[in-house]
Amino acid sequence: MADVRAIARAPRPTGSAENARVRAYLLARLRQLGMTAEIQATALPPRSVDKLLRWGGPAAGARQAINVIGVLPGRDRQAPAILLMAHYDSVWGSPGAADDAAGVAAALEIVRAVKARGEIARDVLVLFTDAEELGLVGAESFFGRHPLAQRVGAVINMESRGGGGRTAMFETGRGNGEMMALYRRSVSRPSSNSLAVLIYEVMPNRTDFTIAKRRGIAGFNFAFIGDARLYHSPASAPHLLDPATLQDLGGQALGVTRALALAPTLPQKAEDAVFGDVLGLFVIAYPPIAGWAVLTLSAALIVFAWAKVRIERRQALGGAAMAMALLTHSALLLKAANLLSGSGGKTNYYDRLAALPRLELQAACLCMAAVALAVIAARPGHRLAAAAPAMLLTMVSAAAGGFSAITLGIGAAAAFSALLVPARAPGLWVGWFGIAALIFVLALATQLFAPTAAPVLVWPLLASGFGMAAAAMFDPELRRIPVLVLLGLLVAVGGGHTLYLAHFTFLGIGAKFPEVMALYALLFALLIWPLLKRAAERRAFAAAAGLLIIVAAGVALSVRLDPIAPTVPPYSETK
Repeated sequence: MADVRAIARAPRPTGSAENARVRAYLLARLRQLGMTAEIQATALPPRSVDKLLRWGGPAAGARQAINVIGVLPGRDRQAPAILLMAHYDSVWGSPGAADDAAGVAAALEIVRAVKARGEIARDVLVLFTDAEELGLVGAESFFGRHPLAQRVGAVINMESRGGGGRTAMFETGRGNGEMMALYRRSVSRPSSNSLAVLIYEVMPNRTDFTIAKRRGIAGFNFAFIGDARLYHSPASAPHLLDPATLQDLGGQALGVTRALALAPTLPQKAEDAVFGDVLGLFVIAYPPIAGWAVLTLSAALIVFAWAKVRIERRQALGGAAMAMALLTHSALLLKAANLLSGSGGKTNYYDRLAALPRLELQAACLCMAAVALAVIAARPGHRLAAAAPAMLLTMVSAAAGGFSAITLGIGAAAAFSALLVPARAPGLWVGWFGIAALIFVLALATQLFAPTAAPVLVWPLLASGFGMAAAAMFDPELRRIPVLVLLGLLVAVGGGHTLYLAHFTFLGIGAKFPEVMALYALLFALLIWPLLKRAAERRAFAAAAGLLIIVAAGVALSVRLDPIAPTVPPYSETK
């Protein structure tokens, strides 16, 4: 935190006097730690110069970026080196305590801690890049031109998009099987899953790690995204950076840095692993082909319960229709509420980030409302009336957000599935099997086409499969305390894990694509369904659903009508 306070006294865009002051400070700190230190200057490309001109201020005339590089010698100077990387520039108007003074400060403390443990097997390099905010200029210059880049065997990059919360290891180099085994062994409080790695692969976002990854270098990319209102904000000052978040960032990065620096040989490229942490306690990792075994075991447990309970095929199809109605209606509710909150027009990205806590509350209310409605699901007497809510939500969403094939497709699926829901509310086992069947189909498709994303579906399915099998064998009516306790434990662990993932997912993409949270509503319903159905009171659930929808609408309107957040960067557009 002392380094954060020294670095983030004021904004330090590339070319500014404050940028130069921080550069001198970092050179002194590296030498104080016993490292050799140097700088690397490179000309700014036209696109970066244009961005500085748009920002304005005294740095607008800058024409070069200057990296800061340090070397901590290891026992074998010829062995592939470990590179700690963070950027020391900030956007104009923001002190950048989180982005990325936190990463720079963490790297300095990691070097101190690694050195304090004694001799290391290989060199540890430190790269503080400049002009990251102008298009990754410093990273491109280092990996494209500096001789030390040829010696890098693994990269640990540290970033942020916020000011608090858990740090996630959200990106790896390709062929991460052995690297993930090292991460699992060396990080005591892990936070990572292969779904995040897959999602980031297809997103347009980039960090300095992107440059290393393109060159086939192994490594890890760490970032925290909680308290997103502080991203690029004039309020991103040291006193608002959560020290626990900085500790979490440094703790995870220190674990892998120390393990790599002491290793006689670095991990080799291997097949990408399927992995995920469980409530931040430990990591489960296995090769993609093993996912078929997990999926098969889940299916076997569900089929065993089916055979014991003897649900007719026609009833099961009705339960699956109810599950599809839950998924699609959740998505429509989330879409409609997001449009009500103001996402349909021209919005300020940073203002939406500031509203994330309220938008997440809005999404949570609607997901809970959808699950409550599924518990009391019953088709009205007139067949067309069953499809009316879906049709209305689709028309409202399309009118507010413009034509969207995805929205219309979800609406059509919601209307069709509503027509297939049985005339009477699905029983305990019919609804449970229906939800499990739909999730199994989704998990099977994911295992086929994107196996590293499968755990988000398969792990809750496996947990629920154990609950189904135990309930079917010992207590199909769910009247015995031991079975209820078992189901409660599965909800606590499996549901807690699902909510944990849902929170990270929403922080990452939920403000723009809230419909994705419908999947987590379905997963949570799978786990909690037998307990809800066991205690179902139709009027109570209907009242709860109505109240939750009203609260969500109120939250959406509060986001839409409030003034632009004071934390919004001064260079961004108005609301």
